[in-house]
Amino acid sequence: MHILLGLRRYVYMLMQISSPLAPEGLIQFEDQLALVLSFMVHEPWQNLLHNFNKNDIRDFMQQLLIALKEVHQKGLIHHDVKLSNILYTRKDCACLLVDFGLARNEMDPQNNHRGTKGFRAPEVVLGRQGQTTTVDLWSAGVVMMCILCRSHRFPWFTHKDTATAVMEFRCLRAHIKQMDFSWVKQNQSYSKEPVDKLSQLTFGKQKNDFAQADQKAASFYRTAGAVGWTWRTLMHQLVIQGDQNDSGWECTADSDPMWDLLNRLLDVDPDNRISADEALKHPWFVTRSL
Repeated sequence: MHILLGLRRYVYMLMQISSPLAPEGLIQFEDQLALVLSFMVHEPWQNLLHNFNKNDIRDFMQQLLIALKEVHQKGLIHHDVKLSNILYTRKDCACLLVDFGLARNEMDPQNNHRGTKGFRAPEVVLGRQGQTTTVDLWSAGVVMMCILCRSHRFPWFTHKDTATAVMEFRCLRAHIKQMDFSWVKQNQSYSKEPVDKLSQLTFGKQKNDFAQADQKAASFYRTAGAVGWTWRTLMHQLVIQGDQNDSGWECTADSDPMWDLLNRLLDVDPDNRISADEALKHPWFVTRSL
């Protein structure tokens, strides 16, 4: 009975989104139930990751954000945005976001801690109440980082517990100082003063974990000696460290709108993080190079 109720909820979620995800049948094998969906021709990510250029990444991110905008307009949070849950064909820019097994209504109180390790937003890791659709935008930012460093998983996000996860967020923030500045919508510019946004997300029982994570993070980024990196230099270095060919990002200016979109997707403050609708209006998509 529990399986049937879960399946009914899952089918309802799919029917709310779009026709490509509408189930065409149901298969039962012993005590297992499986939905039959339309097949979509797509390319393996191990091929795409090594061949994506800047325009390919822009096309892909635009299609992913269009999908997320549709999901979010229905009041749903996907909760598991990652490369393996995105089917994509480079030739015609066809994109399909799949696996709504963890999806929930935005008003559902059981949203805490959902998602795949390494792709969850800080507020999800910390179990913050009142999570919104912007948790999917953080995950989209991690997906973008994965593509930029040519890896199925961002190499720093391998945490096994909350304290380590916070340490990883702190390390990223320590390297990329731009993360400390908030986007002011009224002025359409960044704040003049930096803010430690991650500290504002911690509460109650996480305080001790946060203090320990701070110590570990401080030790880590001192050892790395990379304080002051930009998104461009960080992604380039991670490609090189992963024994990949030159990423090409070294020749991209730090002022390129691509890096600004990444920074706004990875805003630690969920209330300040860019939405899918706002992201689609970002200059990176508006000023596409020929």
